[in-house]
Amino acid sequence: GALSVAREEVVDRLLYVSPGAGEARCHESDIPFYASQDRVVLGQNRLVLRSGPSYTEECAQCAVRELKQFLEETALAPEDIDLILPSQSPPGLAAETGKIMGLADKVVDVESRFGHVHTAGIGIALDCAVADGRFGKARNVLFLAAGAGITVTLALYRNIW
Repeated sequence: GALSVAREEVVDRLLYVSPGAGEARCHESDIPFYASQDRVVLGQNRLVLRSGPSYTEECAQCAVRELKQFLEETALAPEDIDLILPSQSPPGLAAETGKIMGLADKVVDVESRFGHVHTAGIGIALDCAVADGRFGKARNVLFLAAGAGITVTLALYRNIW
């Protein structure tokens, strides 16, 4: 759960919110995608995490929710976004988020070209977009990453010509 270290109390704004039900959940056992994960601790304290089939969908739903809020706060509409440079973790996140938002053609896909590059995907996507000229033509470029927890990070770069 999201506990304050100093006071050992729940910090509501840090809790996972279920995309479907909209409910805040405090414990891993209450979050569906954790139930389908297989966690294996190997020597040297290395953790191997195998996510279930719903994890990418859960990440995409969280990304969509945050993206909609982000667009509202920045007074932008989805069609104002010219390019999306996503992390590639979890695999399929970029494609699924783009599809749900109707922005699939704006997503720089590096997964089909380079395979699963995990969090290096944003840097590789930027390099590809610069190399093929899309970055220079784009006014509003959205950087999108999702990670453990589920945490979604968004940043907007505006090209000013």
